[in-house]
Amino acid sequence: MKNKLLIIIPAIILVALIGSLIFFNKKADNSKAKLHYESFGVSDDYKNLKDANFVLNKYEKFIINEDKKEIKYAYHLSDGNMLGKIYIANDGRIHITEDNETIDYILSDVKFKTLYIKEYEYPTGIYAYAISLDKDVYLISITKANIKETQLTKLKTYYKSEKFVNIRFLSDTQYSPMSVFVLTSDNKIIDVVSDIIYDDSIKEVYSQLYVYSDNTASSLYGNMLEDKNGKNYIVKYIFQIDEAFGNMPKQSILVVTEDNRFVLYDSLNEKLMEYYELIKDITYNNKVPFFTSDLKIKFDNEYEMVLKASMGLFYAFNKLEPIKN
Repeated sequence: MKNKLLIIIPAIILVALIGSLIFFNKKADNSKAKLHYESFGVSDDYKNLKDANFVLNKYEKFIINEDKKEIKYAYHLSDGNMLGKIYIANDGRIHITEDNETIDYILSDVKFKTLYIKEYEYPTGIYAYAISLDKDVYLISITKANIKETQLTKLKTYYKSEKFVNIRFLSDTQYSPMSVFVLTSDNKIIDVVSDIIYDDSIKEVYSQLYVYSDNTASSLYGNMLEDKNGKNYIVKYIFQIDEAFGNMPKQSILVVTEDNRFVLYDSLNEKLMEYYELIKDITYNNKVPFFTSDLKIKFDNEYEMVLKASMGLFYAFNKLEPIKN
């Protein structure tokens, strides 16, 4: 599913954009010892969920049965707002209007049946989805002030789509900017971004990765987090790095594995870094989700580091306390 990185909403996850211009060097050291690590790209492998035991009637209430023919949009530009609508005409073609310029632009000769847009304001443009009469899913991207430069991209899927489904993975944040679900012709609910069949046990962590019921993890594009030998990491704790430390970008994700490995995940560049040294001890006293605190780590060669980090609702180091208003 990694190829979808090139066509699914560029720069969509704002939290992954900051502080990722420089990634991993070759060594990190202090007065006591040195750490050695290796960086590598996320695997092209994805979790085999095609044959998952999916029960449709559990989620039927989330299926959007009525076709949506019109979507109004507001695109906030530096010099003002661009207002208009995306609609399917009687002949099935998609039109885009721009109120200020009284433009009505025909996007394509492809015939469509329904539209969908997420209730989330993206910083980089307006993104909507459409299902064609041929049951393919298309992405509509408005990223420039000239609506005639709107892009229409057909998504590559191994299934045909019937309807959109207003559902999301279990998330530790208030928004899930990536996943878009459809009801397929064989009665499954699948995320068109990752091709993952919906499962209410899948957890979306920090809007940067998915963790499955067996504690393996993948990127939001469905690519598994594996070590250099192709073995899945088993998640024990997950932290977000809130202040850049050495070669660790701000807002990268730290995965502590069941076998005490230190793995850093850069979701923007789809890269992993793993230390050769194992974690010997962790101290983290904060119990409030998404609140920055000191994360103290000692490795088995006695190297010590202190990171400014936070944890979400899932795979936390401590038992969480209720968030105080």
